[in-house]
Amino acid sequence: MEELVSVVIPVYKVEGYITNTLESIVNQTYKNVELILVDDGTPDNSVAVAEAYLADKKINWHFIHQPNSGLPTARNNGIKEAKGKWVICPDSDDYIAAQTIEKMVEAAKKHSVRCVFCGYKNVSESNIKDGVIKENNAIKLDIEDLRRKFLERRIIPLAPGMLLDRAIYDIVKYDKDCPHDEDIHFMWQLFYIIDDVAYIDADYYNYLVRGTSMSYNLKPEAYLTTSRQYAILTERLIKEFPNNKIATLIYPKYRIAGAHVLARSNDYNIFKQTIEKDGYRRDMGKLVFQPNLKLSLYALLYCISLKLFYKISKR
Repeated sequence: MEELVSVVIPVYKVEGYITNTLESIVNQTYKNVELILVDDGTPDNSVAVAEAYLADKKINWHFIHQPNSGLPTARNNGIKEAKGKWVICPDSDDYIAAQTIEKMVEAAKKHSVRCVFCGYKNVSESNIKDGVIKENNAIKLDIEDLRRKFLERRIIPLAPGMLLDRAIYDIVKYDKDCPHDEDIHFMWQLFYIIDDVAYIDADYYNYLVRGTSMSYNLKPEAYLTTSRQYAILTERLIKEFPNNKIATLIYPKYRIAGAHVLARSNDYNIFKQTIEKDGYRRDMGKLVFQPNLKLSLYALLYCISLKLFYKISKR
């Protein structure tokens, strides 16, 4: 018998998008699925729209309701109720190919891993249901190699598109105090408690790009609060893995990546004041003198000319 897979979907202000997401779950070729929807105190009609769509569908589903507490808490609370051997947490406005869960479970068993992720493509509302462009076999990745490629963005996993062994969530959780980049923060924790992963080079996951996303709107306080959480995480990892060079780069990498989004979201004076409050050049030499040339040059630009960094980020 197929192992049960729990699909956990936080729901907040997605009444115009959630039907597409639910359709992609209902249409999965892998059928032993439970669907857990977490109403994060949404003020719109998202819950009613979801319930109306699922009313006559042959899938095991239920809602959890909570006061608005943010995406990390919603995911954590949904995962608490998960009964599956495996868990996947797609965002409530994205769309996954019909074979996604089936292929991921196959890859997990074939390679004896507790984590599987696939490729993705950015889509708009008009092409959210576009089919798979490429589909290759799953490969097993060494965790240290993945850490390096993840830092350098040569491989870009999406946390919502990951199939994880349910037991992993007894060790790692989404940080409720991380208002920005919580997915990246979660994955850095994950990549230090597992030994290897399986990667399917196939764009099964359709990531909906919306202008209202936090990726395009970052306030100074959210940047600073998240920066503090990354500092805490990096300090802990360095203590646990004192000889791991990648661990020392996580905090400065967040700050430079966050600064890029901060620049796109704010005027220069607010951007500059926020960056200076966060320590600006502190630890940036670690990025300048690491082996990836592109990342090194970007960090050097950040240190030499904040104004030019700002202008390039605004493009």
